[in-house]
Amino acid sequence: MYNPSAKEVSIVDVPEMNFLMIDGEGDPNTSQEYHDSIEALFSVSYKVKFITKKRELAGLCGNAS
Repeated sequence: MYNPSAKEVSIVDVPEMNFLMIDGEGDPNTSQEYHDSIEALFSVSYKVKFITKKRELAGLCGNAS
């Protein structure tokens, strides 16, 4: 999508995208809530990725990388 020049400044139009995220505070190294959230985020994102790929192969949605 974007290959910046090391010699000049440029404006880049980034298309709207959807993201999965978690929100919280505290130390991610010691927080059980953080650990549980990352585990859930990975599980959901993994499933969404493969559902999207199946739909993409079936021609039901656009290209989702």
